[in-house]
Amino acid sequence: QLQSKLPLKTTDTNVQQGGTGFHSYTADETEAFAEFINGQLQGDEQLQSKLPLKTTDTNVQQGGTGFHSYTADETEAFAEFINGQLQGDEQLQSKLPLKTPEELFEAVKDGILLCKLVNKAKAGTIDERVMNIKDKLNPWQVSENHQLFINSAKSIGCQVVNCGPNDLSAGTAHIVLGVVWQVIKIALLQDINLKEHPELVRLLKDGETLEDLLKLPAEELLIRWVNYHLANAGSERRISNFSSDIKDSEIYTILLGQICPNKECTQKPMEETEDMKNRAELMLQEADKIKCREFITPRDVVKGNSKLNLAFTANLFNNYPALEEINEEDYDFADLLDLDGEGTREERAFRFWIQSLNIDYIDENYALQNLYADLKDGIVLLHVIDH
Repeated sequence: QLQSKLPLKTTDTNVQQGGTGFHSYTADETEAFAEFINGQLQGDEQLQSKLPLKTTDTNVQQGGTGFHSYTADETEAFAEFINGQLQGDEQLQSKLPLKTPEELFEAVKDGILLCKLVNKAKAGTIDERVMNIKDKLNPWQVSENHQLFINSAKSIGCQVVNCGPNDLSAGTAHIVLGVVWQVIKIALLQDINLKEHPELVRLLKDGETLEDLLKLPAEELLIRWVNYHLANAGSERRISNFSSDIKDSEIYTILLGQICPNKECTQKPMEETEDMKNRAELMLQEADKIKCREFITPRDVVKGNSKLNLAFTANLFNNYPALEEINEEDYDFADLLDLDGEGTREERAFRFWIQSLNIDYIDENYALQNLYADLKDGIVLLHVIDH
């Protein structure tokens, strides 16, 4: 009497009937095996018609330099961020809200949304009067918009190698997502600095000065911020990345308990000891109590998706830094008066000058978002001297 109802199938488990009964397998297992096979056999000429294998949550696209993969979760997260930032823009009413990945790739084809996104990351980067904005644009106007976006994205620190107007007008998925992620990352990290948050001096280690803290990229400051709250909570756990270190959700659970303004977030997720994906879901339910569930799903947590976990953590900081205010008289903040969120004006001028040289090796390997960090190994300086 239950033949029409069974077997039950969950979102991440597939059930198949065989000669000896029902057999189940997870999407995670299938994806892991497929990725291994792709890596081992993709160069075999006799398997060209079969590879790369494409899983249910990972899309594979062939480009000029080989095969490129992207996940539906990333695409959805980027679309949600764009909706939140740009949905009130009257000139984008026909494009937003984005509801599917396909709508994102379609919405960027005239370049208007991309240019608007750059201005959300760094206000005033593009003078919107030079954009071509109307319902129907000819191919030349579309190309002008895309070239404007590419040049502007490069000026704020994005790497745009192999990204051309034709790729964007065609909505080439891996190209679009690659550059959109860079712009979103800049938007999320732009306020994580001493000028916007002087209280970050609490992250100084013994023997360090304000100058040392100024040299740290935003990602490193985020890692220190997480570890600071872990220490205050009495935990021995520490992180050094946004992938493997956060897979079990313990770090996030402790962090949420430290930063929530009214003690809304509990340690209840840690009661789940067997199913890490279920624990991640419970943790995200705690994050939702302070309206910070954006960017990641339980799958992204347990798989350690570094992009989306960085975005999730940055969003937590931007909403609830939870650092005690400081007495500025105790610190020498004179140098901070010359900061604009990207380092000193002098540093920014040097970065833009290096970018303007159009040195291929630098463009391909260095984003030049932090002059101190990107020049540490000396390679950039050698290429500039050689140029």
